[in-house]
Parts: sequence; C-alpha cells; structure tokens
Amino acid sequence: MAQTTASVFGAAITFALQRETLKNLRAALVFGDKAVADQGTFDSGTDTITFVNVPDLPINVTTLTEGTAPAKRALSITTVSISSAQYGDLLSITDLAKVKSPLEVVRIGSERLARQAQESLDQVSRDVIALGGTAAYHSGATLGTRVDIAAGDLMTASELRRLNTKMKKSKIPQFGDGYYRAWVHPNVAYDLKNDTTTGGFIDVTSWRRNFENSVDALAA
Repeated sequence: MAQTTASVFGAAITFALQRETLKNLRAALVFGDKAVADQGTFDSGTDTITFVNVPDLPINVTTLTEGTAPAKRALSITTVSISSAQYGDLLSITDLAKVKSPLEVVRIGSERLARQAQESLDQVSRDVIALGGTAAYHSGATLGTRVDIAAGDLMTASELRRLNTKMKKSKIPQFGDGYYRAWVHPNVAYDLKNDTTTGGFIDVTSWRRNFENSVDALAA
C-alpha cells in the first residue's frame, strides 16, 4: 500500500466497502523449499556459513604384500562457503488509515509483506540454482549455454530417460521413494505431455484409473 493521501483516503471511505479484499493470483513457491536444502546456522559474529565435505576414499583393489604396510593416504577435505545478503521492503500506512479505514490495513499490509518476502526469496534461490550445477542439454543439439537452446530442442520422455541414466551412473542418490524429482516449467510440461512417440509420456493417473476400471470389470 502506498503512502495514504487525503484525496485517496477520502474516496475510499465515501463508499461502502467490503471488508474482505479480493484474492490475488499467486505463483507457487517452488525453489525456496527447506526440504531440498541443507540447513545451516551462522556462527556468532559472522555472516558466512561454511559447509565441509569429506569425499570417500578411492576404491582400492590392490592386494596387500605380506609384511608390507600399504601406502599412507590423507583425507581430502573441501569447503563450501555461503555469504548472506539482506532483502527487505518498507510499507507506509498513516495513523489516520489505521483508525478510520474500513479495511484492516495493518493486517493486510503485514500479509502482503510476508508474501513478498516468500516470493522474493524463492526467486533469489531460483537464480542461484540456475547459475550453478551441471546443465544437461538436448542430445540432438550442440549447445554451450542455455541461450543456445533452439525452439525444436523439446523435452521428451527419451531425454528424461537419458538424464536418469546419466545421474545413476554419476552415483547421484534418489529420494526416499527411489525416484529423482524435477522442477518443470509449464511450457516444458506441455511439451513432455505431448510426446506421443513410442515409449513417450504416460499419464500415470489415467493409467491407474483405467487399470482399476479393468479390474472392477473382471470382478463383475
């Protein structure tokens, strides 16, 4: 809510207003999910979180020699440091608006600020994720960066299976249900659902419903 002026406030209280505001169309919060992030706490007096990684030792298939100790190894230790940044906004509501407005402007303003914070942090997380990691591109194209993706480089079931195999070979662990998960843009989901080739997209919900109907028919 912007700075409340006399003319705007006067117009608002001239008419009988509904006390409940209309609902806004809001995007889903996808990237700011704590369930898919490592949690950390700041040390007192610092604004940086440091995560430590100790990789597994390399596989050793060399047989031992009697009376000879194996060569010494050292643990490999790496760190990942994350710095903090502040984000915020300021909402101005006059004392007159608090007292005379037919709307609960303080409550509404607090909710709008909280929602803004959620969407802002979700976008910040999205941008960081998009810049990091290892990108996987369409197998039929020679690509160097995301800007090289052409209109015909569509997501298909075959591409997902290829990526699934690559992730398993790279020893990337699945979630507890034994599957990988993906954040998919609605446009990508549209392309995937329109993959009608052999072995293409299968609507699991529809398949299960048809299977249950078939079972019911056999039981009858």
